[in-house]
Amino acid sequence: MHTRPDKARLDIGNVARTSHLSIAFDQDGNHYPPAQWAHVLPNGDFDWMTIPERGASPAFQLRDLPGLGNTVYADDSDEALIQRYAELLGAVLGETKRLFVFIHGFNNTHRQAANNIDALAGAVDTSNAVRLDVFWDGLNDSGRSTAVVPFRWRKSLVYSRLAGQIGLRRVLNRLPRPVEVIFVTHSRGAGVALATLADPFYAANICAPGGKPAGGQCRYDHEAPDYSRYSSIRMLMLAPAIGDEHIRQSTFDQISALAPVSIHMVANEKDRATCKTFLFPAHWFGDSRLGFQPSYIRGAEEGFTQNTQASFAYRTFAATGQSHAVTTYLQRKETRELMCAAGLSVDAACAPHPNTRNGNGNGNGMSSAQ
Repeated sequence: MHTRPDKARLDIGNVARTSHLSIAFDQDGNHYPPAQWAHVLPNGDFDWMTIPERGASPAFQLRDLPGLGNTVYADDSDEALIQRYAELLGAVLGETKRLFVFIHGFNNTHRQAANNIDALAGAVDTSNAVRLDVFWDGLNDSGRSTAVVPFRWRKSLVYSRLAGQIGLRRVLNRLPRPVEVIFVTHSRGAGVALATLADPFYAANICAPGGKPAGGQCRYDHEAPDYSRYSSIRMLMLAPAIGDEHIRQSTFDQISALAPVSIHMVANEKDRATCKTFLFPAHWFGDSRLGFQPSYIRGAEEGFTQNTQASFAYRTFAATGQSHAVTTYLQRKETRELMCAAGLSVDAACAPHPNTRNGNGNGNGMSSAQ
């Protein structure tokens, strides 16, 4: 099933008071409008929550809703919505210098995604900052047999890339002034964050609406990331279920143009969701090796720290039988120590772990077993 947002979560009525916004993207990276902006659309009275999925169809796309065709969502309405949202975000930011961006993982219903985002936000210090929650179509099994989940990994990986590259990137590109952006992600949410900052790789057979097959690969008329909108970037990734589509030289090259970048991640070497134990290799059905494989993590560290302004700190542990859930990772001492090292912990009394440095590169990784 496709993960559709709850309209109440997207309501923008109180954002100026709370400094807390939510934004949602469909499988193609198109922006679900808050109810207050329905008039921007050619057919502004539709309600996507009442529109059923098409049986065995893999698609739920705002540009092609059953019975409504393309009259609901078009290029000009998409751009108008993105511009409006960026202006709203800029107004809420005001003189605030920090923007937290929280992103959930795959195989979440909207309620699960919201709970996971709230858990992430509750674990970090968001004082004197604006909070942006990002929802994307990570698909969900909706109570079906978990046997179908492996076949959703690849699709959710594609949707995460489009949510970042086509959706979130355009919003952040339109920030009125540079701010520190802090991405806090779980699982495949890391793919949304990295696709916002650097162009991911797509297989030749993947071409979402707006793409044009060329040279054996789909080419999108997408915006390049505007790095002038970031004064600095921090990333905290829990169980990042990503691999070669993002961890590649082209990503490292693009990241090298950024302001100071600080990457922190925690991985369980025995997380069955990322290592796909007993099923098939971890690079099948959506590469997820960054979320469990120490040698792959070290390679990512070497790649990211080619940029002299980048640092990469990680912690790994080996815990058989522990779940992939956000709450499981937040309860781990490795996560708490890394959050302290990153200066993000809600615990004001915590101190950086003596063996987890926050400088340029080398020696930042630690591992433990259970």
